[in-house]
Amino acid sequence: MTELLMKLANTDAPSGLEGKLCDLIAYEAKPHADEVTTDLMGNLLVRKRGPGAKLLLACRMDEPAFCITHIDRKGFLRFGPVGAISSGNALGARVRLSSGVVGVIREEKHDPKTETAYEQMFIDLGAKGGKEAECLVKVGDLACFASEARERKGVLIGKALATRALCAALLQILKSFPGSVNDVTLAFTVQGELSGRGAVVATWGLTPALAVVLEGCDTEDFPGTKGASLALLKGPAILVKDKEIMISPLVRGFMMAVALEDKIPYQLEVSEAPALDARTVQNASGGTLLGVLSLPVRYRRTPYEIITLNDWENLIQLLHGILSRDLRQKGF
Repeated sequence: MTELLMKLANTDAPSGLEGKLCDLIAYEAKPHADEVTTDLMGNLLVRKRGPGAKLLLACRMDEPAFCITHIDRKGFLRFGPVGAISSGNALGARVRLSSGVVGVIREEKHDPKTETAYEQMFIDLGAKGGKEAECLVKVGDLACFASEARERKGVLIGKALATRALCAALLQILKSFPGSVNDVTLAFTVQGELSGRGAVVATWGLTPALAVVLEGCDTEDFPGTKGASLALLKGPAILVKDKEIMISPLVRGFMMAVALEDKIPYQLEVSEAPALDARTVQNASGGTLLGVLSLPVRYRRTPYEIITLNDWENLIQLLHGILSRDLRQKGF
């Protein structure tokens, strides 16, 4: 399954252009699902029917990216971010355009005491001039970080690992779980970097008894952080609250009880950052009981995200545990 995770991680899916990754996930899911559909937004819905309550497991496919806004006469590209990428994490990165052409993000001369703004950056393709650059790229094209995922002794480093690992987790659940008493829908959503737009459409009308949204969460276990409140190798994180939502004690207690009964390590997360897909899923169809399960990630939304297979496997086991319980008997 690690091979599939790496394949997903190395497939570009900038927010708004997730089709290639969606096709790959659909291909992997179809032999194991009762129903696989794609809506007009590009969300992928995979259903495994059961006689019990409706359960929704959702994660997003997209990754932060850059959008080309101008090509100058010398062939340098101006651009802006698509999603929450800080300019400091963009500067110096190799990027890959939708056409496959690779360039590097550089900066104009500026005051070294201040952080470089996007307006001072450009992408250098090595083009000899504007005409050559215009043959390679056009305004509106998207570019992703070009770092490839690598694994060493259970540690993975690469771009977009948080979202891809969660997609791979849902595929692993689908392939390995023989069935559930619950009626399960897996939603692989688009445009999560753009205010969770895809999740609104994907979940509209599903009315699940319980929705569990999978996210990545930032760790604080490296030099310069305030302390290891969230860390790698301590298991998946169960959200208590974030900037915009408070998780129901019923849902949080259920997830914690499953982890304790199945002897799965877990962490509790209190975040000041909004989980955008979770908010939109909770509000869909007039309100849904919601839980958020997060994979710990170092350096999220950079070319070098770090996750561990240990945390990923424990997240999968916790999802197995949730699926194996009859939600009707748990108060849902």
